[in-house]
Formats: sequence, C-alpha cells, structure tokens
Amino acid sequence: MTDASLPLLLYARRFRRIAELTMREIPRPVTRKTLPGPSKHRLSHWQSKGLIMRVRYNPRMVRGWEGEKVRLVPIDMDRHLDNAVTWMNDPNTSAHLLMGDFPITRLAEREYFEAHSKGSKEDVMFAMETLDGRHIGFCGIHRIDFRHGTAITGQVIGDPNEWGKGYGSDAAKVRARYAFEVLNLRLLLSEVFEDNERSLRTLEKVGYVEYGRCPKKYWVRGRYVDSILVALDRDRWLSLNP
Repeated sequence: MTDASLPLLLYARRFRRIAELTMREIPRPVTRKTLPGPSKHRLSHWQSKGLIMRVRYNPRMVRGWEGEKVRLVPIDMDRHLDNAVTWMNDPNTSAHLLMGDFPITRLAEREYFEAHSKGSKEDVMFAMETLDGRHIGFCGIHRIDFRHGTAITGQVIGDPNEWGKGYGSDAAKVRARYAFEVLNLRLLLSEVFEDNERSLRTLEKVGYVEYGRCPKKYWVRGRYVDSILVALDRDRWLSLNP
C-alpha cells in the first residue's frame, strides 16, 4: 500500500461507518402493519398528526398517476414516439400549440424523448393514456423553479377524435395534484391563444383563473393573436379539492 492510497482507504472506512450509523437512525416507514391497535383508527390518528401522507390514488393503479379517465405515465420510446411524431406534424393539432407549425422530424423527437427519459430538474413530462392503456396525448410541468415554487404547464391531446371527452380536464387535475402534493409547488402558470376556447375551458374547470393578456403576442397562420395568461395556486386548488 502506498502513502497516497492510505488517505483514500481511511476516508472510505469513515464514510462507510457514517452510512451505517445513518441507516440505523432512519425510522421504519409507518404503515398499516407497523401501527399498533385497530389499523383504521390508528391510521387516521397518525394521518391527523401529519405523519402519514393521505393517499388518494386508485388502488388499481399499477404505474403512473391515475385520475377518473386518464393515467399519466412516463414517456416511453417504444410506446409513445410514433404518435408524437404524427401528432406534432398534424396541422389540426399544431394549430393550438405555442411551438407553431414547424415540421418535427423523427430524429428531433427521438432526441427530445431521450433527454426527458434521463430525468430533468426543470421538467416533468408524462404521456397521457386512457385507463385501458390507449395513448392519447402528452402532459407536462415545465420550467420548474423549486426556489419560488412555480412552474409552467402544458398538454396536448393528439387525436382530434378524442377531444371533448373530458380527458384534458382530468389530465390537468392529475397534473395539478402531482405538482402540488408531490413536487410541493405553489403556483402553476399557463397560456393559450385567444381563440383556443377549448383549452381555456379545460383549464378553468381545474381552477385556473385568467390574470392577464398579452396583445398580439403570437403570429399564427397569417395573423397576430393575443396570449391569455392563466394561473392556479395551491390554496385555490386545495379549496376546490378538500
């Protein structure tokens, strides 16, 4: 053993010992099995003390975050890439997207998927599926600022045949629940074109309120359109979802 390797060995032993002591201090998670006495009464007691997070997710959920009509799942190259390329290049869909009508190549979309599949501190991207597993769109939380507790939200249902069925508002509700209860954010922001009444109604159903308008912000197919700015804060969300 060389003199140079001795400090490394000492540090390794020290950190291993610290890790062992730390693990001893970590309490066992409180579950129904570890709670004494009648489980439902004890569980309510510990929930009232704030020691157990109230779980309101459907027990049938095997992956992702489930609502009444949709499930938000991690994006998957094999399951979702083909639809993404098709939808992003469909004029009926891109007409309502802030990204505009620029063509999206398969390579560009693949790189986007790969980047988000690795995880990001600023973005959470979900694929939107029906409860029977049909992929119908995407839903995201972007530009997350954990310091201020804010983020920008957006979503798209790619197939026009699936519009008007309540999938969008349900997805927005699940997304808000995830943002406020899991990410611990306090304010969600979004914007829509002035003529995109369907998206505006969807956001209003969830609790978003209009707080401003930027006149003639976007150039959309031959004319400038206003941008409607909406927001949903955690207090309002909790009041609507007690």
